[in-house]
Order: sequence, then C-alpha cells, then structure tokens
Amino acid sequence: MALFDTYEDRIAYIKNIAERQARMRKLAARGRVLSTYVNEVEEPARKRQKNLTDQYDGGTPDFHYTDASKYAEKYYGDVYRQTTRLDNEWD
Repeated sequence: MALFDTYEDRIAYIKNIAERQARMRKLAARGRVLSTYVNEVEEPARKRQKNLTDQYDGGTPDFHYTDASKYAEKYYGDVYRQTTRLDNEWD
C-alpha cells in the first residue's frame, strides 16, 4: 500500500485507480459482447443425435443373437457338441 504525503496525492491515486477500473470494466463488457457475437455467428448449430435404442425392436439390435447355445448349435454343430459334451462331468 502506498503512503501519501498530501491529501491531493491520495485523491489523485484514488482517481487513477477509478479510471483504470472503469477502463477494465469497459474492456470486459466489450469482450463479453464480442464473444457472444462470435459464438452466435461462427459456431454451427449442433446436429441432434438420433436415439440409437429407437432403431431396435424391444431394445435389442437385429444383429444380436439372443440364444447362445442355439447359435452355437446352428453354426458350429459337431464342434460345439464335442466341446460341451464333457461340461457336466467337470461339475
């Protein structure tokens, strides 16, 4: 904090600070206005994303096989049976 010899020095210092604060407020307000303007003008509108769950019937996708053993039997057949035939003996 500065020490002042006279009352006039103190008043001049306060006036200087008041002018500086007014100038800073003016610049800050101008910056807010400019940033708002730039955001409105140059920022493209965001595309709305589709809700992906609406594309599927009942919440499961069409490409999802829900019965694993049926899928394995259909597509792997004999290999599936040989792999799983000993599963019950291990329990």
